[in-house]
Amino acid sequence: MKPKPVVPVTSHSALDMAPLPLFAMARFRRLMSVQGWPVDLPRLCSDQAYMHECLARAHTCGEEQLRRVALLVFADYVTHPALTLKH
Repeated sequence: MKPKPVVPVTSHSALDMAPLPLFAMARFRRLMSVQGWPVDLPRLCSDQAYMHECLARAHTCGEEQLRRVALLVFADYVTHPALTLKH
């Protein structure tokens, strides 16, 4: 009987490779830009502290549409934390 193949620790599951919610993130970036707050999307995907900072800033804004999109981005992250990019 052959031994089972060794699976490298660096392999990713299908969930880890799930697509990012790019439409919502691009919309979030555009709406933040209108408010004068530039957003770095690659950093937003890889830096949790930066993401929380951007989302918190969006919630302080009086723009309802921006707050709504920020909630969508946050909800995507909460339900699928593996959506953020892996290092």
